[in-house]
Amino acid sequence: MTNEQHNQARTLDDAEAHMSLGNAFINQGKYEDAATQYEKAIMLKPDYADAYNSLANILKRTGRLDAAVAKYTHAIALKPDYAAAYSNLGSALREQGKFDDAIIRYEQAIALKPDYAEVYSNLGNALRDQGRSDDAIMRYEQAIALKPGSAQIHFNLGIVLMDHNKPESAIDHFRRCLELDPLDHYGARLLLAKLGCEVLPARASEAHLQQLYNKRAHVWDRNIDAFHPYKGHELVTEALS
Repeated sequence: MTNEQHNQARTLDDAEAHMSLGNAFINQGKYEDAATQYEKAIMLKPDYADAYNSLANILKRTGRLDAAVAKYTHAIALKPDYAAAYSNLGSALREQGKFDDAIIRYEQAIALKPDYAEVYSNLGNALRDQGRSDDAIMRYEQAIALKPGSAQIHFNLGIVLMDHNKPESAIDHFRRCLELDPLDHYGARLLLAKLGCEVLPARASEAHLQQLYNKRAHVWDRNIDAFHPYKGHELVTEALS
């Protein structure tokens, strides 16, 4: 191995190390630390599509949607067959309210990976946002056919069926969701109670409250930090204790 080849290999190893460290920070909920590691990986390996995608995931999670869209787009430019990046880009566009653009990206992801169950579900979400309930139901059913053990997909289908005035079918999917997810991350038990099939619980499950917090924390960050240091996570922890 020449010196140049050795240096290239070392650079690649260092980039992979930063990527792995970033993933470890993600598992610990340390998103800004993870972002720093992904940025270091990109500095060492500017064509590292996975690092751009992972960095974009953090940007999307923390509400920086324009920046996330740019990073996902760059990841796709580097790796045109990157189905996950197309799906993630679709989700960022959906959060921006750009449903037509989101649908195009989801369909591109499916074209690249026809067995990608989560993308069919994401596509169903965007179609539901547009009021296209029948199309959304079809996509959720395709997702379940590919991944019948997904509690979230059963929950999503239950929602659109309930909105589409098909309560019996919705109940079946909410019950299946609970079977697959006894901790009730998605709040299926509350909706079953709304449909008259369960006693209304005294409070939402802890898992569901945590899920809501994880999903909306970045909004609280932006709103609360304008007035005083953010303490939302402390208040939620206290409420759950």
